[in-house]
Amino acid sequence: MNRNNRKYGIMSIIDNLVWAAIGALFVVIAYMNTKQTTKIIYAAILIMFACIYMWFIYVKATKNLVVATPIEMMQENYNQIRKVILLNDEYQVLKQWNIEGKAGLLIGKNTKEQTVDIDLSDTALSALISNEHALLNYTNGNWFIEDFDSEQGTAVQKANKNELQYLTKSEPIQLESGDFIYIGKTILQVK
Repeated sequence: MNRNNRKYGIMSIIDNLVWAAIGALFVVIAYMNTKQTTKIIYAAILIMFACIYMWFIYVKATKNLVVATPIEMMQENYNQIRKVILLNDEYQVLKQWNIEGKAGLLIGKNTKEQTVDIDLSDTALSALISNEHALLNYTNGNWFIEDFDSEQGTAVQKANKNELQYLTKSEPIQLESGDFIYIGKTILQVK
């Protein structure tokens, strides 16, 4: 158990003991053989002590309070894609490309005539990849992938789903962080 857990555990025990003592004192006051006025004065003092103690606990609890981020901002940051990762068939990272600040990226194979942004010519299954296979586009704060009518096709597997969604020419699919892209049989992931 680390020091902070032990500290909060002890504070919790002390807090429970204080509230138990306050409750017990209310019972004692209720059964005292004194005038009603005296009971009311004792109860008022006890209530005042309880309020001060609650204020102390509130101040202590909110001292290091972190304000939660609105869900829209969390979702926006969560879905922000910063890189494309090349994975092997065991989902181990082989290579990655930083795509921050880019607007469009051509995925395929480098040739003498043309250079692509994400070159997959050195992958094990490069024979299944067209020279201009697919295009990643950044539009309105989101990344989309579009197939260039490639021979082996392009598919997307959403991070939270099992089925593949095959792309048809000129019908882009929006990507989210964690999605897998299948360029032929080559696996990419956006994060």
